[in-house]
Amino acid sequence: MLHSSDKIMQSKMSDAGDDTSISASHDSEFEPFNFTHTLYITPHNSTHQTVKIHDITGVSTAPYSSDRYNEETEEIGQARPDEAANWILDNHHHWRTATLHPGHAATKTTDTALASWTPSRWSQGKNEFAFPPGSPHCGHGLVMQRQGVLSYRVETFVKDSVQYLWRYDGYSRRKLTLWKVLGGGKTAVARYKAPYRVATTGGTLVVDSGEVDLVVAVLTCLSMLRKIRQSD
Repeated sequence: MLHSSDKIMQSKMSDAGDDTSISASHDSEFEPFNFTHTLYITPHNSTHQTVKIHDITGVSTAPYSSDRYNEETEEIGQARPDEAANWILDNHHHWRTATLHPGHAATKTTDTALASWTPSRWSQGKNEFAFPPGSPHCGHGLVMQRQGVLSYRVETFVKDSVQYLWRYDGYSRRKLTLWKVLGGGKTAVARYKAPYRVATTGGTLVVDSGEVDLVVAVLTCLSMLRKIRQSD
């Protein structure tokens, strides 16, 4: 069952390279957006060894566009015990590599990993993701990188021959939207926002799992958060 209001917003793509602008508003937070899942990403910075992701779908009652929403989802997420996390990201060797595991995995090994991530070493670099054979989340590796040499607002990747774009909402680096590009238009499929300053990332990620895989949305969002910290 879809949550939130109205219908999914679609907008025309711009042909202007770096711009890839959304024809409505620079800040798309209040545009209509349907989502199936609400996830809470625990606050973290570059020194954290683990990042926990909690599924809090259906728990929050505040409207997404309200001032109360960030406070409520943070309270809910912070109250969740560590062992209740749905996914856990482990960073290895100071973010040289990272692996995503299901939260219920008693022992985390390469056999339990849902995906591995090779993070970029600088904000202009690319991020690479690999999935095990037969993965239900993605049947091939993903490469996420800036859309253009001069672009810092848009990161793009291709899954199953479909292009996706993570883009800052307006000039705030605390709000991001993931767009799915189809037929010359774009559909919002995930959105992230956080109350924290740039040095600490974490917050709420809402996802339409009918349009993008949850694990792919989580991994690529975490990649964007690392880029934010790198560029601070």
